Amino acid sequence: MNSDTTREGKVVLSLLTAPKLTSFAHDKLVEWLRLWESYTRELKEECKRQSSKYAKLVPTIRSCIDPPHVLTYMAATVWKKKEDELEDEFLLSYIKEKTVKPENDGVPDPEKALADLFWDRSEGDIFQRVVSFLADAHKLVAENSLLDDLENPTSRKPIIREILLKVTPASLRDLVTSHVKREQLKSE
Repeated sequence: MNSDTTREGKVVLSLLTAPKLTSFAHDKLVEWLRLWESYTRELKEECKRQSSKYAKLVPTIRSCIDPPHVLTYMAATVWKKKEDELEDEFLLSYIKEKTVKPENDGVPDPEKALADLFWDRSEGDIFQRVVSFLADAHKLVAENSLLDDLENPTSRKPIIREILLKVTPASLRDLVTSHVKREQLKSE
């Protein structure tokens, strides 16, 4: 390289920190799992960029539980195991299992769960409007532990009804509703 030539480039520094799990309450588990999945996805991307080994850099789930007495309590009272017997696979499986069930094993209310869903008419691109709406609906359904309910025809109907009520204008809602009804009849 001669002295008249300078290198240009960007140095990318990123600070990734694993989310802390402070409680095994349902809402805390849902939030932590969302953050954990985002964190691990970003860490994998960073490892690819840096040519690092993901397995060496990813922290254990046990190390993310803070304060530590939370894990001690759960191990002794809920799982009836010694703390050192708890493996990450077990912990992650437990967390995922708890987050797909409704809080306190109650019956989720689709109307309440989808209250924040809206049809963004300010979005000019109709395709993007539909995609954003469906993505928001899926996110709210997942966050409110309603995904399993979509598999059951009886519990699926109120969820679909609530989603359809959010579609505007009314003429589009009627068109989509009739299409959904036809599809439901085909599947039954």
